[in-house]
Amino acid sequence: MWVRAALYLRVSTQEQADEGFSLAAQLDRLRAYCDSQEWLIAEVYTDEGVSAKTADRPELQRLLADAAGGRIDLVLVYKLDRLTRSVVDLYDLLQTFDRHKVGFKSATEVFDTTTAIGRLFMTLVAALAQWEREQLGERVYLGMRQKALEGKLVVPRAPYGYRIMDGKLILESTEAEIVRRIFARYLDGAGAVRIARELQGEGVRPPGGHVWRGNVILYMIHNPIYAGLSRWGYRTAGGARKSGREVTGAGEHEAIIDELTFSRTQDTVSSRRKVFPRAGTGRYPLTGLLYCSCGGHMTGNARGSRSYYRCLNRIICTSGYGVRQERLEAALISHLALIAETPPDHAAKLPARKTTTNPDKLREALKVRKQRLWDAYEAGELEMEELKTRLARLRNEEERISQEASLDGEEEADARKTERRRTLVQDLLSQWEQSTAQRRKELVRAVVERIDVTGPNSIEVRLRD
Repeated sequence: MWVRAALYLRVSTQEQADEGFSLAAQLDRLRAYCDSQEWLIAEVYTDEGVSAKTADRPELQRLLADAAGGRIDLVLVYKLDRLTRSVVDLYDLLQTFDRHKVGFKSATEVFDTTTAIGRLFMTLVAALAQWEREQLGERVYLGMRQKALEGKLVVPRAPYGYRIMDGKLILESTEAEIVRRIFARYLDGAGAVRIARELQGEGVRPPGGHVWRGNVILYMIHNPIYAGLSRWGYRTAGGARKSGREVTGAGEHEAIIDELTFSRTQDTVSSRRKVFPRAGTGRYPLTGLLYCSCGGHMTGNARGSRSYYRCLNRIICTSGYGVRQERLEAALISHLALIAETPPDHAAKLPARKTTTNPDKLREALKVRKQRLWDAYEAGELEMEELKTRLARLRNEEERISQEASLDGEEEADARKTERRRTLVQDLLSQWEQSTAQRRKELVRAVVERIDVTGPNSIEVRLRD
């Protein structure tokens, strides 16, 4: 059975002049090789004056199409670099040939995938291709990183609020004003989803002309470009953030917001992450602190003109109730009012004991008594057994003094903690009615760590230490 050979020839203008790799010379050598092997020449593919840096060549693409169509059995080249100079492209091409059961051979080198040694060569090429890909990626990253540090443009398209002109970011005044508004609204307490809904409802044109969404807003308020900085490495090719790769530098473009506003925004984002994701936004002060009897989080939502706190575990929750917002918040205020009105009784709960006013002086007196006992023993006035008994009594007395001193310190610390907590509760009660939703969140979180809804009309409150 005849082997249908595809002859691939390539030469660039510079190579043809300098190295003598003329197309005619390549073709003569390949024809002679096919005659010696008794191969049938199925087709000749010639890329003239084309670089091997890319596989996007007309005749090479025609060769690949014929390989996929089953019209050739083997690809023959004069030298490997006629096919490609890239290890990555070579590996991809060899895989394509192998997938269509097409062999590959060089007329002047020992590259032949029709043999066992040739297949070993293909494995080595795969390893080199992986290495070249990683080297290329690292070189690109380092180059773009340096450009970012120098403040040069590294983004492929302009962020919302800018356009690219002559390789630089130029302000778009209308969009820039929207960016300033987004940062201001977020610092005022509005969440990303709420801001997106506001802009969408007003018909403001979103980035890319699609839809305003919460993740779009969050991406924007994380972007230091708006503060006049240049950034590289924020996201990987897959879209996820990769820790440790992001770099920023002073940009060459005009800032939309000042660096102080950007820094305050990042602090606000971080503080909101410490509680339930939506706890820092919206009109529900208790979101992020509330837990249903099933253990799930409860969050606020509206139904008509009424607002409720409802469990998020709607599929598995068995409690079967939501609680009206005003009823639940009123229950919390009543609970805190009892704390504010109840006088401190910490000291009354402690066991009665002798108060140690100066433990250091008592310890010094015990030390003197111990020395006197040893002096009496050495003078023969005290027997060993009596010495041991009296020393044991002194040790017990010393331990009692230490325990009482420790309890006194704990009592004082607890008293200070209780008084501080009562002050915070009183502040909350005095400001609650006239406070905004954002201020109420701050007041509650200063006092309350967790609220468990144990029934339609009952709650358990855990205060912060």
